[in-house]
Formats: sequence, structure tokens, C-alpha cells
Amino acid sequence: MKILIGIDGGGTKTEAAAATEEGVIIATFEAGPSNVFKVDSAASATALENVIDGSLTKARARRSDVVSICAGLAGVDRPTIQKQITDILYRIVPIDKISVVGDATTALMGATEGEPGMVVISGTGSIAYGMNAQRQRARAGGWGHIVDDFGSGYDIVRNAFNEVFRAHDGLEPPTRLSQAFLDALSAENVDNLLIAIHRDFTTAGKIASLFPLVQSVADGGDIIANKLLERAGHDLSSTAEAVVRKLDLYNQEFICGTTGGVFQSSRQVRDSFAWYVHRFAPRANVCFPRKSAVEGALMLARTNFQGRKVF
Repeated sequence: MKILIGIDGGGTKTEAAAATEEGVIIATFEAGPSNVFKVDSAASATALENVIDGSLTKARARRSDVVSICAGLAGVDRPTIQKQITDILYRIVPIDKISVVGDATTALMGATEGEPGMVVISGTGSIAYGMNAQRQRARAGGWGHIVDDFGSGYDIVRNAFNEVFRAHDGLEPPTRLSQAFLDALSAENVDNLLIAIHRDFTTAGKIASLFPLVQSVADGGDIIANKLLERAGHDLSSTAEAVVRKLDLYNQEFICGTTGGVFQSSRQVRDSFAWYVHRFAPRANVCFPRKSAVEGALMLARTNFQGRKVF
């Protein structure tokens, strides 16, 4: 039995799929985060080993059956980190066909199945990545929550916190977000809310985990919460436009795949994003990806096994 392994890993979870050499998925498995900027190298290695072994166990296969691995992971665009992850994977499965790429690369492969187009990811973080008909590639965003990640789950919640405290100071209109955060964080007042935030929400992932609360308040009709989601769509479209400009896609017909927890959960963000994108790229097909990022990783693992090059 020859097994292909595709891996999609980020700041929230890591997913692997085991497939036959024809690319038919026979098992999937999930573990913890593997983003080396969010967890240490030991935790990343553990997550990778867990998803590989978990998917192989479910597929009733062994490590010795694996012939090709492609891992698309957040934060591995730098050569030193790519080598670090490649070495980890080689220790788990010592084969020659190991490919480590950014998670945007596997997401793009899944979104367009190798055709010209782009993918915009909004989850814990955010990034846009694309390729034109000349096989030129470009990215924008993805620099991390300290300096970037506009339109991400982290960014939306951070802005929601800001609105709550500005409303308390009388600088902004009242918002239902205030009571929603007080209830969710078991805080009696905004002073205790601030304490709870600094005590329990110290990472981008934990802050982003509160995005469903903002979405729920917006669905309930809160004007401020809805403006935050509309703003996120606009910010994400600006990141997308940077890629469109670099690849000269303005007047082209192309797939613009939207993926990540924010896009999947929020109609408001999707609608806002599509509206702004169509202002500068009217022929863009804004849609959910054709295939998932882990399927994109499998496609790259298969082409690598076959000796073909897509990117």
C-alpha cells in the first residue's frame, strides 16, 4: 500500500488526510495547533506526529507505507523554519518526498485546483495569496497579529473590545457587545472585564475564540457589531486588492476563494468582502474553495510523488 499524507496546520488546529496514490482520501485526523509562531517547536512536532499517526491508524496503514508528504503550515514561509519542519517530518517518516509550504499555498491549491486565482484566509489570522496565468505568485498580509492580520477573528474581537471600552467612556454609542462580553467572561463591570481579558485572553488564538460571540451579537441586530463585520470585509478586500494589483488580475476572470472560520461563519463579512472586491475586480468569482486546504496539500503531495511541479 502506498499512502500520501496531506497536512493543514495553523494556530488553532492541525488536520491530516491519508490518501491512496490515486489521491482518494481514506482517513482524516485532527490534533492541536502547529503554527511555530503560536506554539513552541516541541508542541508543533507533537501535533504533526499525532495527525500523521492518527490518520495512518484510521487508514490501517503504517509509517513505512507513506511515499509522499506535503505539509501546509502557517508561519513556515521562511527557509529556516521550513527546514526545521522538514527535519521534524523526516524524523517521523524518513522519506525523500517531503514538501513543506505555507498554509496559503495549500489553501490556494485547494481553492483553484491549480488554476489561476487567489485565496483569502480569515481565521485566527488573515492572508491573501494568488497566482496568475503566467504562474507568477504574490501574497499580502499574514504578518501576524502584532502588526497585521486585519479582518481576522483576532482583529474583529480586538476591535470589539475597543468599542466596549470606548462606549463605557462615552466616546462611542452603547453596544450590546458590552453586556455580551461581561456575561461571557463572568465580569461584573468593565474594570473586571479588563482584568479577565489580561488574565485569560493573552494569545491571538484565545482572543479569536470569542469571534462567535461578536457574530451572535451582530446577528441580533447590534449596529456596532455589524459595522465591525462590514469593516472586516473591507479590510480583507484591501489585502486581496494588493494581490490583484501585483498579479494584474483587475480585468481577469478568476476564482477568489474565501476560507477560514470567519468567512465560513459570517454572512456579513462574506457579503462585505464580495461587494468591495467586485468594485476593483468585477469578473472575480468570489466563492468558497473548490476543495479544502488539506485536500490541496494532498494534491501537492501527489504531484510531488509523480515528479510534477505545480508551483
